[in-house]
Amino acid sequence: MQKKIRAGLLGTGFMCKAHGNAYRTIPYMFPQLEGLPLLDTVASSVQGHAKQAAKRYGFLQGVEGWETAVNKKDIDLIDISDCRQSWCWS
Repeated sequence: MQKKIRAGLLGTGFMCKAHGNAYRTIPYMFPQLEGLPLLDTVASSVQGHAKQAAKRYGFLQGVEGWETAVNKKDIDLIDISDCRQSWCWS
């Protein structure tokens, strides 16, 4: 059984959709990898956007604020997919 790599993604716009799709195609593109991505958490600074994006793009959960996603102990990687948000520069 392959290890699950739990991904947290910051941002809910187009790049959330693009990166989510890319994570889903990793097993097809790179079958030799030992770990498989799991779309765990998507975060947004805009109220309600994260929960909508989670449902739309297949993440386990949507949370408000980058800090919530970054501080989750079970996340293996953080993908910053929207640099228009203030979290890229704080």
